[in-house]
Formats: sequence, C-alpha cells, structure tokens
Amino acid sequence: MEAARVTSPSVGPTLIVAHTRQILPVTQVRSTIIQTSIRTLRARGHLERYRDRVPPQFRDDLLLALAPGWLPLRLAVVHYQACDELGLSTAEIGAIGESGADALQGIFLSTLVRSVRAMGVTPWTLLTRFDRLYGRLFQGGSVEVIRQGPAGAQLEWAGFDGLAHLNYFRSIVCGNVRAGLKFVGVTPARVELIHSPSRGRLTLSTSWS
Repeated sequence: MEAARVTSPSVGPTLIVAHTRQILPVTQVRSTIIQTSIRTLRARGHLERYRDRVPPQFRDDLLLALAPGWLPLRLAVVHYQACDELGLSTAEIGAIGESGADALQGIFLSTLVRSVRAMGVTPWTLLTRFDRLYGRLFQGGSVEVIRQGPAGAQLEWAGFDGLAHLNYFRSIVCGNVRAGLKFVGVTPARVELIHSPSRGRLTLSTSWS
C-alpha cells in the first residue's frame, strides 16, 4: 500500500510522505545495492579485508556475480556487518555512500527525473516521491519525509532491524542523501543523523542551498 501523501506548502513542519500504517520489517534488498557497494570497496582497495570478514558460507553469495533481482535481508546484514568491521572513518564511508549512490541514481532516478524535467527538478521532486524510489530498492519497511521549511527535511527509514544500528550503514545512508541532493543540482548544507529511540529506525535531518 502506498504511503499517504500530503503536499500542503505550510511554513511549519509538514508531512510530505507518511509511513505506511503497518510497518513490516525489511525482507529483501535489491542486489544492485550490494553489487555497487562491493565494486566501490574494490576500487578503494578494501576488497580483501572485506572478504576476510565475510563468513565463509556467505562469500560465494556476495562475491560472485549477482544476477539483478532481490536478495534476502540476511545477506545484506552480513555484507554491512563485514563493512562495519573494516573500521573505516565516517568521512570515507560517506564518500563511499556518495560514490555508490551515483551509480544507483543513474539506474533508478533517471527515468523519474526525465518524466518531471518540464516542471523543473528540485529536491522536492525526489522527496515527494521518496516512497516510490524506496520501493525500487527495498521490500518491507517504510519511509517518512517531513518538510522543514523551504530547504530542509527530516527523513526516516523504519523496519531496518539488523542494519539501523551499524555505523557503516548509517553513514552510507547519509552519503546517499548527499549524492541525491547533488543529483538535482543543489549543495547539501547539512546531513545529520538524529538519535531514534525505536529499534530498526534511522532518522536524519538535512538542508541544502
């Protein structure tokens, strides 16, 4: 079921995309996300260390060529746990997130951007359709977008048990958001994680200029 959508231009915080009424755990992840992540690790010279941290029973599933499609969440958890154990700096992880997002955006955002180009592409072009973009990458879970003024938003992902607590995954998401903002031609001024007391949730605040 598609999330409710509100597009009132009020000045205060405005709900743009609401969580689904029943938030189920994420069950599957697009293989493209993992493929892109591993290619970026290889390009930065981290592949061997990453391989050593992947349990042997999962190495073939993650390191051999993956056919386009869906992967069970357990493989994504194994992947991001291994990445987390690399101990990379937050800055490098964010850069990896931006680099990986550039490849994904070429696949998943180009059609959307072309379809709305005549109206002018802004961050709100993507954010008001954030649940649709999310649905191309994950099965299960939910997203929410709250508008905070003309150039700011709060984003939340829910249903990410096993991933939301990992520093690597959290920093990757921040890098993805920065790359998304740059994709539509604005400069990210701030992308900050907000502590969420709920298990399996990841919340961040962002603004741009």
